[in-house]
Amino acid sequence: MDNTTNNTETNQQAPDTGHDGKLAAEAARRRVQAREANDRADAAEQEAAQLRAQIAQLRLSQARQQVTAAHPELTGDLIEKFAPEGIDADGLAAWADKAMGLVVELRGEAPVDADGMTDTEKELAAAQMEIARQKAVSEHPHVSEDVLDALCAADTPDGLAEWAAAFEQVVAGIADAPTESYVVRQRFLAGIQANKVGGGKLKGAGHGMENVAQKLTKR
Repeated sequence: MDNTTNNTETNQQAPDTGHDGKLAAEAARRRVQAREANDRADAAEQEAAQLRAQIAQLRLSQARQQVTAAHPELTGDLIEKFAPEGIDADGLAAWADKAMGLVVELRGEAPVDADGMTDTEKELAAAQMEIARQKAVSEHPHVSEDVLDALCAADTPDGLAEWAAAFEQVVAGIADAPTESYVVRQRFLAGIQANKVGGGKLKGAGHGMENVAQKLTKR
């Protein structure tokens, strides 16, 4: 066998390192790109999850405000202590409705459907509340229209009367005390406003939805 034949066989057996090297480099580059793409996707998903959590927290905060506006007896402290852990905005509204329904049941009150009342019944109820307000203002020196609007959560004439009597008893003792400073009185009144007195007593706390309701029925 001559040298020409040997060279030909050697060239055929030797790998094409230049071509294979390009393929390997391309494969490595693609792996790097894929890894970077996965990292970007993970980062984007984390950011999206954080945004979703922030939005959910905002909706929950708004739901809490709506619940306390619709049901003044359910204070922020009560919601914080007794609402199910991990509850979302929609679930909070449903929980509040159930809690207040239990309050009505424990109190033995018939639920009032405002939408089901006739115009005459609505006018009568409004007139009775107005009479109760005027009576409370006339009988209690420290109870005014502004005080009722700002602090009283009662929605029945009897509830309003009880609230006004309790408010007068508490505030009169402080407002008439000669040693009480103006700042102390103002702080006390601000504290009452923050806690929204209703039914004659400050809101309390317990354990579970039923205890919440029981606390509220003791007003």
